[in-house]
Amino acid sequence: MPYQTLKESLQNIIETYNEIRAYSLLEFRDIPEKMLRFIWHELGRVKEFEGRTNDNGYYYAIAACKPLLLIWGQTPAFDSKVRENLPGDYGIKKYDFRFSYKRWYEAMTMMSDDLQRRSECIATMENISHNRYGANKPVPYGRYLDIYYWKGK
Repeated sequence: MPYQTLKESLQNIIETYNEIRAYSLLEFRDIPEKMLRFIWHELGRVKEFEGRTNDNGYYYAIAACKPLLLIWGQTPAFDSKVRENLPGDYGIKKYDFRFSYKRWYEAMTMMSDDLQRRSECIATMENISHNRYGANKPVPYGRYLDIYYWKGK
């Protein structure tokens, strides 16, 4: 049952999530990869038969990314509309419904690097976030990018 697996997975990641939530997309490379991999496996298994994990971390992208988008805000959901509009060098295509942890990690690293080169974009996201949520809240860069890529180029 995906609902029960999701509940278990969210409980399992509480401690690790509490550590990574201090990081934004701009600091993605600084996050211990062991933590990200653990969260990816826990959330990715939600849509797998009997909630099983696999060695390659090859899961439905949305199973892992949508909950992270909602609770962390630093990753897009990677749904089909977002995947369709991502830059080609990210290596993710519209019909890549399932992908590995490695592919997600590489795409997120590229997204972080791209965002860091766009100071105007960062300033706009920070301004919107501070006006809407308050200056002491983390900027949900992944949510903004999810909307940007979902809307299209």
